[in-house]
Amino acid sequence: MRRLASALALLLGLLGAATAASAQGGPIASGVLKIQGNRLTLYADELTTDADQTINLGERARVRTCFGGVDAACGTVVPGDPRIAGLIVRAELRGPEVPQPLALETVPGGTFILPGFQQEGDYRLENIRLVEAGTGQVMSTAEPSLAILHVREILLASATVRTLSLEELRARGITFTEENFQAFNFAVGFAFGDEIVEIELPIVYSGYGTVQPLRKPTVILDGLPENVAREVKRWQPPNIVPFKLEVEETQNLRAGEEEDEVLRLPLFGAIVLPGTVSYLNQFFEAKLIVANGAPAGSEARLEQVVGNLRLPPNNVLRVAGSEPAVAPGQGVPVVTAGGGRLLFPGEQGAAAWIVEGLAAGTWTLQMDVTATLARPGREPFPLLSRLQAAVEVVDARFNLSFSHPDVVREGEEYSLFVTVANLSRATQNLITVDLDEAHMTGAHRADPLDDLKRTIETLAPGQSETLEYRLVADLTGKVIATTFQSTSSAGQGTIRLRTGVGELGIPLSPATLVLPRFSERLKKPYLASDDFHRAHTRFLGLAYSLAVAPAALTPAGLPRVIKTDVERRAVDFAQAGMRTFLQEQLLESLEVLALDYLGNRDPLIEIDELRRGTGKGLAVGTELARLLRGQQAARNLSAEDLFDHFAETTTYTDPYVAALLLPDSGSEGLELAVQGSFEGVPGALSGEAGAAGAQRTLAFGEVLSVLRSAGGSATVPLAVVGHVGLD
Repeated sequence: MRRLASALALLLGLLGAATAASAQGGPIASGVLKIQGNRLTLYADELTTDADQTINLGERARVRTCFGGVDAACGTVVPGDPRIAGLIVRAELRGPEVPQPLALETVPGGTFILPGFQQEGDYRLENIRLVEAGTGQVMSTAEPSLAILHVREILLASATVRTLSLEELRARGITFTEENFQAFNFAVGFAFGDEIVEIELPIVYSGYGTVQPLRKPTVILDGLPENVAREVKRWQPPNIVPFKLEVEETQNLRAGEEEDEVLRLPLFGAIVLPGTVSYLNQFFEAKLIVANGAPAGSEARLEQVVGNLRLPPNNVLRVAGSEPAVAPGQGVPVVTAGGGRLLFPGEQGAAAWIVEGLAAGTWTLQMDVTATLARPGREPFPLLSRLQAAVEVVDARFNLSFSHPDVVREGEEYSLFVTVANLSRATQNLITVDLDEAHMTGAHRADPLDDLKRTIETLAPGQSETLEYRLVADLTGKVIATTFQSTSSAGQGTIRLRTGVGELGIPLSPATLVLPRFSERLKKPYLASDDFHRAHTRFLGLAYSLAVAPAALTPAGLPRVIKTDVERRAVDFAQAGMRTFLQEQLLESLEVLALDYLGNRDPLIEIDELRRGTGKGLAVGTELARLLRGQQAARNLSAEDLFDHFAETTTYTDPYVAALLLPDSGSEGLELAVQGSFEGVPGALSGEAGAAGAQRTLAFGEVLSVLRSAGGSATVPLAVVGHVGLD
C-alpha cells in the first residue's frame, strides 16, 4: 500500500498542477532536461547486450544502435527520419563465412540486420561508427565499436527418462488418481556452446497405449552460466513428441506377469522436430531418440532398435538422407554416441532423417519403432511403438498461423482465425485462402451463403492479414486446423485449408495457437460485440506467425517474438474471461487485463514492442478503451471515478504508473505526455492510438480514451505504463 499511496499522491499532484497552471497560463510541470548529444552506443540491458551474442546456425541476428540525438528506443529509427538527416552508421562484417570485409550500414538509432550464417565460428561487426553521409567524415565511434556474434550449432546431446514418484508429482503441482497411470520425466539435453541445456517433459502413460505430456516442456536454467542462461531464455526449443515402447499386440503372454513388468520399465523415446515451420525445397531434421530407463544393475538391455519413417502420399516430402546412412527404404538403426547398437540401463541412442519439403501443407510423419528387450534367463521380448507428428511446409513467400478454441461443444458457433504473413521482399497480390468444405469434418459453415473463400488484394513485405471463418460444431471435440495444399503462380497464391472437430489422430500443426478456455467469454453473447476478441486474436495471430517463422526470415525491423511470449498474452486474455466466469464484474476484470497486457505481471519487451509498433497491436488498446467507456456509461462513472476505481481494483499488482488529464474549459488543446525509460532506453507516450503525432516509444505504455463524464461523449486521455522499475 505504501507504493500505491506514493503513486497516487504523485498523480493527484500532477492533476492539481495542471489545473492551476492552465488557469494562470504557466507551465503544467517542470523537470530536468538531460542533454544526451550525439553519442552512439549498442543496445544493452541488465540481461543481454547486442555487442556479444550467441546464435544458432541459420538464425538471423540484429545489432541495435542507440543514438543520443533522437528520443527513440534503440534500433527503432527508420530511414527518412528528419532527426537523423545527413547521418549514417557504418561498419564492416567479417568471419568464417565472410573472409573479406562486408560493408554494412544503417541509420543512427537503427538496426543492423545480419544474415543467417551456415558456418560455425565468431563473426565480428567491427568499426561501428557515426558518419556524415555527404562527406564521409567520421564524427564518432560507437561505444563499444565492436559486436561479436558466436554462431553455434545447437545439437541434441542427450536423452534420459526416469519414473516420477507421487511426491515429485505433487512438488510439480501435478495430481492424478487413476491407479493404472504411471508418470515419467523425459529429459532431453541440447549442446548450447560448451554447456548442456536440458528440457524436462513430464509425461504420463495411461496403460492404454497413450502417452500424454503432463505440462509443457520446461527448460532448466539452474546451474547455467549467466550469459548462457540469458540466451536460453529467448531460445525456441524444438517440438518433442514422446512415445513408449510397447509389447507387440501379437505377443502371447502368460498370466500377464511379463506385460506388467514391461510397463514398469521406462523404455521411452521421442521424435524431435523443428518447432517452427519449414519452407519449400528446404531441409529439416527429424530425429529419433530412445532411452533405456531400466534401473542400473537390472541387466535389461534394448537390442535391434530400428526406426522406419513413413511419409505421406503424393510425393509431398522426400527423405534426402539418414544418420546412420542406410539404403533407401531400409529402417534406420538407433545407435549410441560410440556407434553401438545395444542400449544398456541409463543409455540412449539416436537415429535421424533429413527430409525435404516438396509441397506446401501440413504433413504427418509416421514412424514405427521396433526393438527387442533382452534380459538374462528370459526369452527376447519384442517391443513396438507407432507414432506420428506434424510438420508445416509453406510457400517461402507466406507464413500461416491458426488461432482457434481448444474444444468446442455440439451446436456451438466459433471462429477459426488464419493469419497470413508476407515474409518475402516483394509485394504479393491476390492471395486466396480457401477453407475447402470437402476437407471439413465435424463442423459446417455458420452462414449458408458464405463460400469460405477469402482474398487478400495486396500484402506488402512484412505485413500480415488475419482472416476469420465462422463455423458451427456438429459434435463436441477438439478443433484442428491445418494447411493441406498450396499452389503458386507469378504474383499470386492459393492456399487451401482443412479443419475439423473431434478428428482423432491428427497432430496439431506447429503453426497453431490454441486459444485457452474462457477466451470466448470476452465476445458475444457475453459482450455486445466480438470486436475486442477479434482485435486480440488478430494481434496474437501476427505475433505467433512471427514466432513460428524461421528466425532468418523474420521481416527486418520486427522484434524477435517467441511462442511463449504469445502464449503468455493468450493466457492473460483467457484469465480475464475466467474471472468473469467466477462472477467478477467485467470492469474489474478489464482493468486487471489492461495491466497484464501492458507487462505488469510479465514484462515481455519483445511482444510489447510489436504491440506498440503495429496497427494490429494498437487496435487491442483501442477496443479495450471502447469497452471501458461502455462500462463507465453503464455504471455512471466519470473519468475521475474510473481512475479511482482502477487504482482500487489493482492494489495488489506490481508497480505501475497511471495519469489522467482533465483540462479546464478553454484548455482542451492540452495534451497528456508521459516520458520515461526502460532499461536505459528513453521513450515517450502521447496521443490516442493511430492519431497523427501519437507516440508509443515508451515501453509498456498505452493511452486509453475514457469518458470525461458518464452521460457525455467527450473523452479525456488515461495514460497507463504497466511495468516500471523501482530503484
